[in-house]
Amino acid sequence: MNAKASTMSNLRTKDGYECTKGSKLYIPRDGSCFQRALANCTGVDFDTIYGKSLRAGIKKLGRGGTSVLGLDKDPTVSVAKTAAKCTGVAGWVPRPELYRFGTINAFVAQFSRGTFLLGVRGHALAVRDGVVYDNGDRSSGRHRILEVVEYRPQAADRERDELRAKLNQRAHKLRANFQVYTGAELEFTEMATVTAALGREDYRKRLPVKTWDLLQRYAVQLEAFGTLW
Repeated sequence: MNAKASTMSNLRTKDGYECTKGSKLYIPRDGSCFQRALANCTGVDFDTIYGKSLRAGIKKLGRGGTSVLGLDKDPTVSVAKTAAKCTGVAGWVPRPELYRFGTINAFVAQFSRGTFLLGVRGHALAVRDGVVYDNGDRSSGRHRILEVVEYRPQAADRERDELRAKLNQRAHKLRANFQVYTGAELEFTEMATVTAALGREDYRKRLPVKTWDLLQRYAVQLEAFGTLW
């Protein structure tokens, strides 16, 4: 961000709309505060986030309804998981214990380091190292915090490595089974190999049902891994 931080009512702010400059998708006043907050947290291109939000059904073009608070009305949905889905990066950690700080002012006074997605009533914003990235004219930090999710890129790295290790174990198992039942020596670390194997009817007939089911589940997991990272 090139905009200089300003101090208003002891609140250090930067223009959170900087991330939309040059955007082909941004529509003024369409309720995309959640997407802007995600872009300001991660540095991921706003249009990338907006596009992923549209495809995931989290956003409708030109319409609001993306309030960070509305995402948790369904107990099966979490803001952290939604943030990962919209940005394509992991590392989102729910921090409900931080609601106790009450207001934005109290929160930024306590946390001068770290990156956070905050939800207040009907709105979402980003806080990075004690600086609030939000509406350019924000002058008050008295709004009460109702949602806190921390963005930790290092957590994403650990999560990625753990998932990759699990996928490698499954790939090794599939390779061994294919060699036994079909005589084919295949490496299952690439999606192209998995897709080609799923398209072979002769493989399906020769493999045990459990192995074929494992291959189908693995295809979904490997594709999701590639999309997320």
